[in-house]
Amino acid sequence: MSASSPTVPETDPVASGRPFGAVDVTWLALLGLTLLTWIVGDDAALGLGRSALLLMGLATLKAVLIAAVFMELARRGRMLLLGLGAYLVVLWLVLWLILARG
Repeated sequence: MSASSPTVPETDPVASGRPFGAVDVTWLALLGLTLLTWIVGDDAALGLGRSALLLMGLATLKAVLIAAVFMELARRGRMLLLGLGAYLVVLWLVLWLILARG
C-alpha cells in the first residue's frame, strides 16, 4: 500500500474482507430505483397523480442515498444529512400540494 493511495476499510471491500462495499450496494440500489422509476414513469406520463407522487418519493430517496454515500454526508455529520433530508421532504410536500390542487 502506497502513501499516496490509502485504503479506506469502509469503502474498499477488499480491505474490509467483504465481497461488496457500501458504495457497491448503494450503486445497485440506485440502479434498481432507476429501473422502478422507468416502469412507473409510463403511468406518470398519462397524468396519474399517484404515479407522479411515487416518482417524487423515489427521486427523494435517490437524492438522500447519493448525498449520504457518494457525497459522504453521513460521515461528515448527521445534522447535515438530516438537514438535507428535511429539505427534500419539505420540497416533496410542496410539490405534492401543487399536484393535488392542479
